Amino acid sequence: MLAREIKKDQVLSCGESVLKYLSPTNEDDQQLVKKGLLLYRQGLVFNVKVSNAVVRASVQDVTPVKVSLDLDYAPMSSCSCPMEYPCRHLLAVLFYVYATSDLLGSFLEEWKRGEERGKLAKLTEAGLIKKGSDLKLESVESWYRLFHQEWNQLSHLLQSPVQLIHSAYRQLYPRLKRSAPWKQELKPLYFIHAGLFTLDRMLTCLKEHHVSEDYQNQVMFSYVHALQEEMIRVANQLRVNRQSFSLESHLHDTVPYVRELLTNHSPFLFERFSIYRTIWLKVLVDQLNLLAEEKQWITKTAKEHPQSLEVTLASLNIMFLEGRDQEVVRRLADFDAMMVPYSLDWFGDILLQKAWERFTPWKEYYIQFIGLFLHDDLPSYMKRQVVDFLIRQFEEYAEETGNAEALVEACHHMLPYSFGTYNEWLLETESYTDWLNLQDVAGIRLEDYETSLIKRMEKDAPQALIPLLHRAVQQRIREKNRASYKQAVRHLKRLKRMYKKEKKIDVWESYFQKIVEQHKRLRAFQEELKKGKLLDAE
Repeated sequence: MLAREIKKDQVLSCGESVLKYLSPTNEDDQQLVKKGLLLYRQGLVFNVKVSNAVVRASVQDVTPVKVSLDLDYAPMSSCSCPMEYPCRHLLAVLFYVYATSDLLGSFLEEWKRGEERGKLAKLTEAGLIKKGSDLKLESVESWYRLFHQEWNQLSHLLQSPVQLIHSAYRQLYPRLKRSAPWKQELKPLYFIHAGLFTLDRMLTCLKEHHVSEDYQNQVMFSYVHALQEEMIRVANQLRVNRQSFSLESHLHDTVPYVRELLTNHSPFLFERFSIYRTIWLKVLVDQLNLLAEEKQWITKTAKEHPQSLEVTLASLNIMFLEGRDQEVVRRLADFDAMMVPYSLDWFGDILLQKAWERFTPWKEYYIQFIGLFLHDDLPSYMKRQVVDFLIRQFEEYAEETGNAEALVEACHHMLPYSFGTYNEWLLETESYTDWLNLQDVAGIRLEDYETSLIKRMEKDAPQALIPLLHRAVQQRIREKNRASYKQAVRHLKRLKRMYKKEKKIDVWESYFQKIVEQHKRLRAFQEELKKGKLLDAE
């Protein structure tokens, strides 16, 4: 049951946090709460699942939507609808969850009365609900005391490194999240540190014990990736609050732990660097004193470990933060195509900031190296992910600037993975000759084209369609079966109509006579020509 999977204090805290965004005296907010309540009471919340204090559910509105309700830090919740937080769907899921832990009616009545002290505070003062930790979790140092305390209790019970790794993600991480400080402004940064510590413990187990490569690839990768995604999600949320003066000392104390994750381990470099870079891009970027200290640390460490790829990546990240894009791509080029996946977050950040003036050197880098990357011995899914990401960025650039040349050039270099985008663009711009060439290269048969599209090209681009029809006739005849002969005759009839329209009937007659003569021994083909009244017409 849902009530067994979540704690009452989590639900009460989340409910109060969400409704703080809504005013009981604002008519629009009142209507929003009513709509959410109606969705809940009509039973339109379904497929409810809980994992690591995140409730995922579907809500059947005019169109179905997906909701993710974060019980630990409500502002990190999301909904697939386009409305701002909190939307009626999020409220519907909140009410569904709240009703499993406490009286929903009393909760809403308290909100309507505008009571500042919620039920959670009252129950806590009465000793009916205890905080997750007796520690005063207001500093990074205190957080790590708690982390180590929880880890020591867990690790003493387990011996196998596989058990330790599994339990770190499945037990330790959720436990640390539930012990988050009560100050809302501290929670996102605390969650990042909980993720950093959990990942550090898992990677340390790999370093200290022999763990099979199959386990790393099949099991541990999913844990590492999930932690990476969650820390990135939290970092994006924390970006909103990074100017808070109260966080300044916490941000300073965060830097060593981020460095340690990057440099103290060997496996999962891509994921580790992604976390390091995201925290700098989203959380620490405005702290100029920290940036200066990081440059000094990188310079010193690079002298001690000149071959360290981790330190090289950290150095490139500093250059990017300083806007030295030409230097970054020049250094990336020294590694050929190897660095393409590592570069994507930088490129994405440029477009996120709409810094179009920084676009050109990155475009040139990808045009130069994407072909080499796609020819590397890498899994197809990885190539597809990289191309899909890059194409989205190039599309946004084209849409925002009106310059589609970079998109077209990128699509050309990223084939066949960019086929869909390139295909649509050629059709939209009526570049039929290039479009037909693309189909030919991709091995798509003329018969697979939409009939309406063939008719459009017959009218608007006959010179592009005629050579394709010629090739299609020969291809179908070579297949030597009755169905293919019928297809060939259809193409011949279209060719005759087009030549006649172009007033080149003499060209048609010469061409047709050659076809008949070349294949006069194919009795079935000759029969289909007669059925199609092509021979009779002669």
